Amino acid sequence: MKKIIASVLPIIALLMSGCAEDTTTANSKEMLAYNSLSDDDQKRIEVSPTNATVKKIDVKDALVKVIESDYAKDKAYEIVFMDSKTNKEGNVVVYLDDRGKEVIGQGSLAK
Repeated sequence: MKKIIASVLPIIALLMSGCAEDTTTANSKEMLAYNSLSDDDQKRIEVSPTNATVKKIDVKDALVKVIESDYAKDKAYEIVFMDSKTNKEGNVVVYLDDRGKEVIGQGSLAK
């Protein structure tokens, strides 16, 4: 019985390590994006930062002006925070790299 348990444990450990490859959840992406905003932009967002939309997008020529010039990948995350306080400056948007771990740009989406 001990031999069976001893041989199964390494297999379980190996399987568990493969499951933890990408631990970046939508909430952590939202919090990373929210924390990168200026105080003024954070004040524009009336609700919790976890009420933002997160989606993986294709990096297109139109985005080149708002993301870092040395970002060479074709995918990124777009996190949009609703401008619920002033409702005149447009929604606040933050772009994260394709892994969702680094801010590569931010701005406002026109109304």
